[in-house]
Amino acid sequence: MALVTATAELGSSRTPGRQWVVSLKRNDGRRLVIAGNLSQANAEHLAERVNELLDDRPGLARSCLTCDKPIDQPTTGRPRLYCSDACKHVAHRNRLAQGR
Repeated sequence: MALVTATAELGSSRTPGRQWVVSLKRNDGRRLVIAGNLSQANAEHLAERVNELLDDRPGLARSCLTCDKPIDQPTTGRPRLYCSDACKHVAHRNRLAQGR
């Protein structure tokens, strides 16, 4: 889970025209506004792009190394390289065969 998350939200009542803002929220609850006076679509797009940049698990395998199926990565723990135990066993057998 990311330590910092960007969110798009409607600005405060002090914001003229009630424009949308993008803010960074930390796990401890602190918040920092990084952009303001945006349309809803622009704010949501910017928050999505910032979250992609802040991804705390870069370089993870997005697909199985054996069969190329997509992998649903857990939010904690060791990243998965294979979609199932069967693919993990196939990869192990292939590594053993290459070693002989």
